[in-house]
Amino acid sequence: MDGKLNIAEFADAFKSMSSTTETKMKMSEWKALNEFDKDGSGVLEKEELMQILTYNSGKAKGMSNDDARDFINLFDDDQNGNIDAGEFAKFYRSLLGGDAGSGAQARAKEVDVKGKKGKKK
Repeated sequence: MDGKLNIAEFADAFKSMSSTTETKMKMSEWKALNEFDKDGSGVLEKEELMQILTYNSGKAKGMSNDDARDFINLFDDDQNGNIDAGEFAKFYRSLLGGDAGSGAQARAKEVDVKGKKGKKK
């Protein structure tokens, strides 16, 4: 054991979690979906997802293309290659948690901060 969680180990852990619980989206998650959804279709297509997961910025390193495709499959419940609003909340929470690597986490945090700027306290 190397103390790190690889994509296969994460997939096993993720699949063992209850997937029957309906995940409700927070306002910040809706804002993030709209920010990531460049074409305004209401779903994140493969190209949009790959940009998020392979994002590199400074010290933040994105996933490889193969790992990114595997990661998408974890959240794509209907296996249509897209992440829709129903699948997005778990996907986004995983990004913020760093499960997709430091690059995707950095990108998700940029969007999260952007979405919170307009939020009233």
